[in-house]
Amino acid sequence: MSLVTLTFWLNQFVQTPSARADGNQRHDPDLIVENFTAQALGPAGDVQYTVKADKMSHFPDDDSSLLEIVVFTALHPNLPPIIAQAPRGRLIAGADEVIMEGGVLVSSEKTETQQPLKLSTPALSIFPDKNIARSTEGVRLDSPTGHLTASTMELNSFTRSVRLERARGIYQQPQGSQR
Repeated sequence: MSLVTLTFWLNQFVQTPSARADGNQRHDPDLIVENFTAQALGPAGDVQYTVKADKMSHFPDDDSSLLEIVVFTALHPNLPPIIAQAPRGRLIAGADEVIMEGGVLVSSEKTETQQPLKLSTPALSIFPDKNIARSTEGVRLDSPTGHLTASTMELNSFTRSVRLERARGIYQQPQGSQR
């Protein structure tokens, strides 16, 4: 009898656990929201950024979310908002990273000290808690006086600084200006 028990125990020990039939190995959404809006609040209760999408599908297996027609807006006091728009996006691990894809347009209005921001890139990774947006897939910045292309870009939405690598630009003198 003890040989049978030992054989049974050893068999159970070396066998791989069978897959449960509860769907935990599948990548199926557990939540779908139409007209999705999320806001992050600062310590004083002010809105720091918003994420809006026509549709959001959340996947519990990796805590990711797919977004359709997505708009990310970075907000800082006394500065115009920076708005990024794309046909699709993903929220990684909640909202630690927002990935926008399919042709991203980034814009901001002109201020007293800065020109308006108009930027396009195939994909953009946004790290909202760090006020950083990055692209490694090429970027084009447009302004009233020309355009600039670069292989990579990092934008700080708080300081409004842009770091570019391998950049090339074209400057066009505004019409009516004197040399």
